[in-house]
Amino acid sequence: MLPRHERRTSDDAQEDANRWMVEGVRKGLRVVRLKGGNGFVFGRGGEEVLYLRREGIRDVEIVPGLTSCVAAGEAAMIPVTHRGVADQFCVITGRGEGGRMPSIPLYDARRTIVIMMGIGRIGMLVNQCIEEAAFPSNTPVAVVEKGTWEAQKIVRGRLDSIEKLVMDRGIRNHSIIYIGGVVAVLAEGDEEIMAMSEEMKMANIADEGIDVGRYELIHT
Repeated sequence: MLPRHERRTSDDAQEDANRWMVEGVRKGLRVVRLKGGNGFVFGRGGEEVLYLRREGIRDVEIVPGLTSCVAAGEAAMIPVTHRGVADQFCVITGRGEGGRMPSIPLYDARRTIVIMMGIGRIGMLVNQCIEEAAFPSNTPVAVVEKGTWEAQKIVRGRLDSIEKLVMDRGIRNHSIIYIGGVVAVLAEGDEEIMAMSEEMKMANIADEGIDVGRYELIHT
């Protein structure tokens, strides 16, 4: 059964899923809670484990999943890290508890921002990046809709153009937003995006080697 299809809100659907799991266990059944992606990355997997424990059910096994925040990017030729471009990535939910807006960290040219469940707020998110987090307006952005599906769509642009591109292409859920130089690294066929890739690489040249013997072991 799919709880999301039975209820109006995600909180209501979660309550259904929790109840169904407990009912199944108490009937002596082996219960599988199947999730898409990784249940511990904005999937409420941890909440479900705690709920089951409160109900006295502690024999719970977690089968690791592959999070869509990385997999969708890979399917679209967007690495979340790339030598000389990004050495870190931050995964953010576009809709926090109670519908609150996310807190986007201040711009760092070496950081990739991945926003899940944010396509419905892309205009607000773009404004927040530029006006509050000091992102350059020409920062590369990509939106991947239905990553790994046959119907997958990829839209690449810049912070100051991505909202219109998304509207023109009719991009909807389920979509993931990627912000940063990695969007341009493997892009082909778009001269503007490819030019941005070279600019980002030039801006981040340095400290990619390893200084062997620079540090000494100190025994105490």
